[in-house]
Amino acid sequence: MFKGAVGGLRVLELHADLGRYTCRLFADGGAEVVKLRIESLGTHEAPPYAESLNVLHTGESVTDVYLDAGKRLVSLDVQSSSGIQLLRGLIEGSDVLVTSLPLRTLDGLGLTPAQVKEWSPELIYLAVTPYGLTGPWCDFSATDLVILAAGGFLSLSGTEAGFPVRPFGDQSMYIASLHAWVAGLVALVDRDSTGAGMLVDVSAQEAVAYSLENAVQYWDLEGLVRAPRGSKPLEAGTGIFECCDGYVYVVAGMAGSILGWHRLIDWVAGVGGDTYLSLRDEKWRPALTGLARRGLPSLR
Repeated sequence: MFKGAVGGLRVLELHADLGRYTCRLFADGGAEVVKLRIESLGTHEAPPYAESLNVLHTGESVTDVYLDAGKRLVSLDVQSSSGIQLLRGLIEGSDVLVTSLPLRTLDGLGLTPAQVKEWSPELIYLAVTPYGLTGPWCDFSATDLVILAAGGFLSLSGTEAGFPVRPFGDQSMYIASLHAWVAGLVALVDRDSTGAGMLVDVSAQEAVAYSLENAVQYWDLEGLVRAPRGSKPLEAGTGIFECCDGYVYVVAGMAGSILGWHRLIDWVAGVGGDTYLSLRDEKWRPALTGLARRGLPSLR
């Protein structure tokens, strides 16, 4: 999708557990992404919210293979003069630095935004941390569950009884990474005009709070607090459905439109046989044609 959009740029990924997907997007866009690993910080960069899908025969997780695709790995010993010189050279020759290290750790390494700016005034310093680099929580670490709770996401994700349910897959990381990706692109455009780099401070908590659909507007305009909808299907083709070996979540319709309903039927028929094509029968048509009368797509 982004191929060639940021070609010619170099991006440094410095223990950026909350910005790993940001760097993957830069790599997809054609940038050279160098994943820096500082030996004194250990090889396991991610705090407890790192969640991996399956494990390949090589011993690598599918998640790691996906997020690190298109990146080069460089391991550095910043306790040696040669390691410091190599690090400085990489920073001076790069366009973007992405990190999730807290400010106290960056200060100990001599890599705070102010310190790095002296090396490379044109660098875009993209910090993606749980709560930002300033404020009373700036040095706090947090799991995916804690970030989702602090950002308000768990107030919408749960059962009918009101118990919060954490969605699978480190969603706070992806949410923060997407916000950081857009912010980084804006900063690069600004640099094209001014020639100056800048600090882009992304709080994962704020990014999650910004992603609560219309919950904020409901409170602002109507004084209503949205509640979890639970597992009850809201409309045909959307909801959590029980299967013989567990459950599946499907989104084929949303906000009154049928969206991918016909594609869902094609997929179900391909898996389960033509019997399921009966879902195209006229008895399912009235509600769908009603949508079409309101200017929404129909099955035909």
